[in-house]
Amino acid sequence: MEWPISWPAAWRASKSPVEMAGFSRYESGRLPPGVIVVKGDWAGVARQTGGGSAGPTGAPWVDSNGWRIRLARMQNPGRTVWVECEAAKDNDVIRPEQYLLGVADAAAHSGRWVVTLDSAFQKGLDGRAALATTAWERLRGAVKFFGQREDRETLPARAALAVVSDFAGDNEFLSHEILNLAARQQLPYLLVDKSKFTRLPDGLKAVVYADAQAPSTVLRAALAAFVKGGGLLITGAAWGKAEGTALPDSPTVRYTVYTVGQGRIAIPTDSKMDDPYLVAADAQMLLGHRHDVMRLWNGGILGAYPTGDAKRTVVHLINYSGRVGGDPVSLWIAGAFQNATLFSFEFAEPKKLALTRQRGGVEIHLPPLAVYGAVEVR
Repeated sequence: MEWPISWPAAWRASKSPVEMAGFSRYESGRLPPGVIVVKGDWAGVARQTGGGSAGPTGAPWVDSNGWRIRLARMQNPGRTVWVECEAAKDNDVIRPEQYLLGVADAAAHSGRWVVTLDSAFQKGLDGRAALATTAWERLRGAVKFFGQREDRETLPARAALAVVSDFAGDNEFLSHEILNLAARQQLPYLLVDKSKFTRLPDGLKAVVYADAQAPSTVLRAALAAFVKGGGLLITGAAWGKAEGTALPDSPTVRYTVYTVGQGRIAIPTDSKMDDPYLVAADAQMLLGHRHDVMRLWNGGILGAYPTGDAKRTVVHLINYSGRVGGDPVSLWIAGAFQNATLFSFEFAEPKKLALTRQRGGVEIHLPPLAVYGAVEVR
């Protein structure tokens, strides 16, 4: 499928000033069959206006549409998800890398970002300015790169944690923000829609159930069996009283942890699960790192989305700053892999990477990435 671009009004009555191969004209509300549109943000480090929301040591706020795409794909099986963002304002300064980030952030999560040119970019293309045409060719190159690798879009997410919810109504805000903030904390997860629940995915080590309503009889039985078999359930007051023995120590002071069978149930000490950032952070502490499917060192604001399984894993890496960092980055992936290859539109050819076996997985040292790279191990 070609990449959607919101057609500038000035081009509607004339031929576009640049080569449009790989793009398809998009007008809001007019969609090809099998496509749905969700509203999103410009991917990247969010710009602060009127003062920042974090202190001098606070991490930058990153906007990503990955969780929106994954949720929409789960709720609309077989449909292609496009993300539409507000057009940039005339006084906004948009770097070329922000367009590359929009494309990469969506494609890594098996979606499409609707390209909407800012006024300066459009005028530069109209006048065939060198900087604008160079930026356009880089954008076309990124679109072509992902178009040649659509087979990766069918790979399932790889994670040890699942978030179970109906993701709607009274549960919409908390569940959506848990997905958003877990991804920002590089905590991989699977999505389970409780309204269509049949069974839990294989290989899980932990489940977050944060909905305000008690789970259905079928879901409760499945979660109870999961815990008794050795799993970890992180839940709130809707679960009710936890049967089992309370442990004297917990990885986080906000939860009391009970042993039930071979597993554990973690319930907030005040019975509240209303802060999605803390839910995501505590999920990582309660689960621990021994069940990680991947880890990053010196990742900064790199986003990481692992897909595949123990035979073939593809980890999508997105640098939301759009700039090469100064620290060397290392990636660890769980599994007995034999080879690693880096794919990126930033390099002319794929790069073979050396790997070192480390503690049940492989460690890989990465070359600098300004925007995007996919590490594939087999």
